[in-house]
This record gives sequence, C-alpha cells and structure tokens, in this order.
Amino acid sequence: IVCLYKMLNNMKEMRGSNMQTGYNELDKIIEINKGDLIIVAARPAMGKTSFVSNVANYVLNKENETVLFLGLEELKEKIEKRIIVANENIEIEKIDSFIQHNDTELKISKDDVNRIIHGINYFEDLPIYIYQYEEGAHIDTVCSVIKNLNKERNLGLIIIDYFQCIRCN
Repeated sequence: IVCLYKMLNNMKEMRGSNMQTGYNELDKIIEINKGDLIIVAARPAMGKTSFVSNVANYVLNKENETVLFLGLEELKEKIEKRIIVANENIEIEKIDSFIQHNDTELKISKDDVNRIIHGINYFEDLPIYIYQYEEGAHIDTVCSVIKNLNKERNLGLIIIDYFQCIRCN
C-alpha cells in the first residue's frame, strides 16, 4: 500500500489539476485532483463497477486522459462492453446478441449493428488499458503495472476494481 501511495503522490505532483467525473452534481460537491486516491464503496450489486466505468469513459472522452483499469473481479470483455454502451447509447443486450448471433438470427436492427461496429472501432482507439486478474493480483504486480504504464503513457486515471482482492503476502 505504501508503494501505491508514493506513486499516487508522484502523479499528483506531476499533474495536479482538477478532473471532472461526468457526474455534474458530484463534481459540484467534491473536487478530484489527479493523483487523488478515491475509494468507491457500497454493498454488492449496487453499481460500483458501472459507476467507475462511466467515470473512465468520461475521462477518456472529455478529459482526454489515459486510463488504466485493473479488474480484479469483472471480466475484461464486460468492462469493454460497458464503455462501448456508454459511447454508443445502446443496450448491452444488443451487443451480446450481436456477439453471440449465429448469422441466421440477428435480433437487432441494421442501425444497431452499425452503432455497435462504430463503438468497437472507436473503443480500439481509446487510450485505455484494461488488465484482468481472475484470482486477484499481488501488490507488487499492481505497483509494477502502474509504475511502468504511467512512465510510458502518463496515466490520468487508475481504477482498481475490487481493491480487497489485492494480495499482500
């Protein structure tokens, strides 16, 4: 944890300016500066991953910042779909139908297909790096990924989904 704290402080010194979340009411109440450690906590199935995915999408598109998303619970594909859904304003069920169709029964419109394809192409160009750790990750691995990627890409936002899954020993 000390390693993460030091890296976040270094990022704050380098970047220091205020960052918006895309939630106007939240942005009025709190000021988030680059390098801040923000913990989103709630009971299970309350929408924490959806919330941080939406913040990541806003930071990617409106703040023009690079995002690192460390998924310690959600599948990488699910995080990708959440961001495509937010960008294209399309239901996730339609993306699932598009991905799983068998070429004979596609139950979505051509317009939806075009929006999904556009969303996938747009997503591929976004500066987001998603790492998935199915059984959690060791703190040294997390620190190494953050440190190396920040050096290469100058990260604007780091999301660690399911912080409790980080192993320390």
